Amino acid sequence: MTTLVDLSHDIKALKPGLVALRRELHQHPELAFEEVWTAATLAGRMRALGLVVQEGIGGTGVLAVLEGANPGKTLLIRAAMDALPMAETTGRAYASQLENRNHSCGHDAHAAIVAGVAEVLVRYRDRIAGRLAFVFQPADEPMRGAKRMIEDGLLEQVRPDMSLSVHVLPMAHAGQAVIQRGPLWASWDTRMLKIRGPAPSLDAPMTGDIPRVAAQVVTALYNLVENEGQSTEPVIFRVRSLTAEQGGHGTPSQAAAEVHMGRGAPGQATGAITSQSTLVSSWPRRRAVSCYSVLQTRRRVSPRSGTALASTLTRTPCS
Repeated sequence: MTTLVDLSHDIKALKPGLVALRRELHQHPELAFEEVWTAATLAGRMRALGLVVQEGIGGTGVLAVLEGANPGKTLLIRAAMDALPMAETTGRAYASQLENRNHSCGHDAHAAIVAGVAEVLVRYRDRIAGRLAFVFQPADEPMRGAKRMIEDGLLEQVRPDMSLSVHVLPMAHAGQAVIQRGPLWASWDTRMLKIRGPAPSLDAPMTGDIPRVAAQVVTALYNLVENEGQSTEPVIFRVRSLTAEQGGHGTPSQAAAEVHMGRGAPGQATGAITSQSTLVSSWPRRRAVSCYSVLQTRRRVSPRSGTALASTLTRTPCS
């Protein structure tokens, strides 16, 4: 018979320290595979609880294991650690102290939550049958950290019976948790399309209009998704950034569009552009036609493994 334990008093007692940890992590955001300070901070906190800690898995990943008093199954609980390369403008007292670094995706909260779960459950070690593996994963944003940790032997070492991944959800209220069996978030590919025009001749009028061509390329991308993306599978598409420079005579014109696109089940994605591409043409109409042709012919489905530790780990044990 399973006996439920009321953890509310423990959570309430630990809350101030966890809020302080989250704010400390928020002030020191680190990018993918650069989470040295973050990993050391979390590893030190886990060691202070008496857990067995292993660092450097997949680069900067951390594993902390809580062994229960009795034998049983293994539950893996995972949080991401990395930040985004963008400035923080909130003006809060605990805002990022690093230039162009920001925990705007909430990975500081993820790490603090999982650390808090460990701090609560370690108090009940004598009532736990089995073990818990707390994983702090690097490089979630570029979707490489999970694969790196798996390649480093994480799953063979832990062999979880079930895995839970934590991610904040703005649509849920404080105190609520949303749980879904199997993969939850879709896989995204990021691709950069660069468009360059030749340097205009000094003795000839300037031809072409790179900003206009870039706009036509973006429009063609959206049309491509609308016209060919109708299916029972979800289609995700977004132009993350669009920049264009049109210099004077003798200066090549150029533009760049960064796009996110995903299609199908998590773990597979349809890349609108399968790699960084450069298009060069000599006159506006031909440029637009050439761009659209390349986008059509290079669209493909490319399987991705280990896009996120959450997806990979949850899918395998729970399926």
